[in-house]
Amino acid sequence: MDKKIPSALLTLSLAAALLLNGCAAPLPSSLPDDQVLQVVDSILMAFNAGDYTSATKNMSAVMVKAFSEAQFLNMADLLKKTSGNYISCGGAPIELSNNTRYAVYRLPCKFELETVTVSVAFFIASREVEGLYFDSISLPSTPVP
Repeated sequence: MDKKIPSALLTLSLAAALLLNGCAAPLPSSLPDDQVLQVVDSILMAFNAGDYTSATKNMSAVMVKAFSEAQFLNMADLLKKTSGNYISCGGAPIELSNNTRYAVYRLPCKFELETVTVSVAFFIASREVEGLYFDSISLPSTPVP
């Protein structure tokens, strides 16, 4: 009977620690929300213009290496055909979550034909884009490497 009490206390304390850790606020990148919004706006404006250099200026070297200009142009064409040109992001709060070592921001962005949820990932406490993902009813699953 004495052995059950310590194991029950250990289980309870582990469960409490996991619960409290799960309730912690997500860790951000090193950019404040308004600068994250500016980065996303800059990338989406570059998609409108078909400007690969501008689109990748805030991306990490690894991201740029994985995301070729041909892939960018294909993605820009797909976005224009399915969603129209980008208009703006903002108005709704930016959602922040963590995935392993990443700060992932989700923003609803207005395009001519629909709203597209844009997710952008940074390493926690970093300033460079490590991932970009577009989600809408019209778009197929479209992660950017």
